[in-house]
Formats: sequence, C-alpha cells, structure tokens
Amino acid sequence: MSPSRERRPGRPRRTSAVSGETPHPTPEASLRRRGLPSGVTLREAGPGDEAAVVRLVVEMGRDFAHGTTIDEAFVRSYLEQPGAHILLAVRADGPVGLLSYSVTLDLYHAAPAGEIEDVGVTREAQGTGIGEGLVREAMRRLVAEGCAEIGVITSGDNRRAQRVYRRAGLTDELVCLQRHFIDET
Repeated sequence: MSPSRERRPGRPRRTSAVSGETPHPTPEASLRRRGLPSGVTLREAGPGDEAAVVRLVVEMGRDFAHGTTIDEAFVRSYLEQPGAHILLAVRADGPVGLLSYSVTLDLYHAAPAGEIEDVGVTREAQGTGIGEGLVREAMRRLVAEGCAEIGVITSGDNRRAQRVYRRAGLTDELVCLQRHFIDET
C-alpha cells in the first residue's frame, strides 16, 4: 500500500474553518460500532468454513467481467498465510457475508499496514448493515494490530461499496493504478 504523502506522521491534522473539527474522523471515532442485524454475529473463518467462503466469493463475483477459480484448497492455503484473515458474518442458517484482509509491513510508515481485500454479502442480506459491520470490525482489528494505515480498492463505478467504506470511516486519499493479468490470458 502506498502511503499518503500529503499527511506524514507527526503533521497536525487540518481543521475545518466552519466547525473547527478535523475533516477526517480519528481512528477511534470512525470505529464506533453500529449494530449488526439481529441474529448476525461476526467471527474469524477457520477449518470447516472453506465451502462457505467459496460460495460467498463466487456470489460476490457474479457481476465481475471474469469468474473466479477459488476452491476449498485455495481457501485453506490463503488462511495459512501469515497476516491473512477472513471474517464471516453468520446467521443461524449459515454465513451471509465475508471480508478478507491482510496485514503487511509498510516501509514508509515503518509499521504494519492493513488492506481490506474482498467484501461480499449475499444478495438477500445486502442493505442490512452487514457489509459496514464487517468493514468496521476489520478496521478495529487492524488498528489493534498497530496498522499505520488501512486501505481498500474498489472499482470506480461500485458506488454501493464506496458508500459502505465511507460510512465505516475510510476516505478518498489516493489514486490506485492497477493492471489485472488474469484478463490477458
């Protein structure tokens, strides 16, 4: 993840001329919990959750230009990576959402950095606050791990995801340039 060069560590936060408040909430303020829907809990994925993770990732990718090759063996491999995590949103009838995130070391900040990789909520559970709850929980965990920054990438036309990320406290700070090699085969 690239650091935000406009605001280096140790620089004071800018304040709004109108209210005198900081334009971006502090990590603690932005992580205030909003309630999940009744009967939904969040937990870390582990052994035995592979099929549910595959199902949720496949459903998440239903509108993408290319499919996914994820399978249960890959989920096991992913979870064995140091710093890799999958959170599940679970109801009595099973998982209805997931969020994957990873922690790496960032050279510029000389500290850990967190990246939210994938967020998916089943179609029937969308709009209930589960996505925002997953993002807030991941951010809480990443801040607790000492991450100097947390980032996420989504497509420019994915307004729903952008609203979820902004409501959870993330802001537009950087431009992301990417190239997907999977599309070139």
